[in-house]
Amino acid sequence: MKFFFEARITVVDDPLEDYFSIGDTISGYYTFDSETPNEHPGGSTGTYMDAIIDLLFTVGGYTGVSNRGDISVLSNSGAIGYIDAYFVKGDFSGPSVGVYAPVDFGIFLYDHDGDIFSSVALPLVPPDLSDCDDQIVSITFREPGGSWAFVRGKVTSLVLA
Repeated sequence: MKFFFEARITVVDDPLEDYFSIGDTISGYYTFDSETPNEHPGGSTGTYMDAIIDLLFTVGGYTGVSNRGDISVLSNSGAIGYIDAYFVKGDFSGPSVGVYAPVDFGIFLYDHDGDIFSSVALPLVPPDLSDCDDQIVSITFREPGGSWAFVRGKVTSLVLA
């Protein structure tokens, strides 16, 4: 299964401002194995470890890639306030940004009403963004001394390929 996404950057930490700008478009896709088993069957959280087999995103001239990552599905989970959520997260490789090396990429969708998922099964169609209260994308970098820097934005499109 392959989902395409787009997002608009809304926050750029100071050390990354020479490379990314508010309003820039993040676009890309992720491919996942729809047969990946749930690591926590029977609960209100579905954890699909290493479900992502291919991920690529671009921001202007910057490209990040990954060949592994996880997907989590929460359905009325008390873990974070009885909400539904959909998380895609994986380490990625790409060029360093100044002294900041790439760490991870994530998409985080939250429904505070808890009504977009009836189960924690791995969705085979993307969640409808209009049903989500928060549609977050995050790109993380880290410098050798341990300081973190982030690019964050709002997911504006998530569609089946």
